[in-house]
Amino acid sequence: MTAQTPGWTPEQEFVAGYALAVANIMHTHGDDTIAEDVLNEGGITLAQVKSLGLTEFDMKVLRKLFREIARKSKLKAIYAARRNRAALAAAGVK
Repeated sequence: MTAQTPGWTPEQEFVAGYALAVANIMHTHGDDTIAEDVLNEGGITLAQVKSLGLTEFDMKVLRKLFREIARKSKLKAIYAARRNRAALAAAGVK
């Protein structure tokens, strides 16, 4: 990526730089925990990243990270629902 990619908006430039930095964490360190945290906190989406036309080398690790973030988010929701049901049952609410 150059300093300014022709046709990209400043937002696309940011998303590309951010996504490539996260991909670089994976390529150089293989640390998916930190890469997931950084990607999750960045507020970017897989759709935004896909629209940029990044190389398959980078997209492969980014797709994996986005899938893992989605999986963990679903698990958190399931566990939260179970805790809520258990709390309601303990309180005698049906």
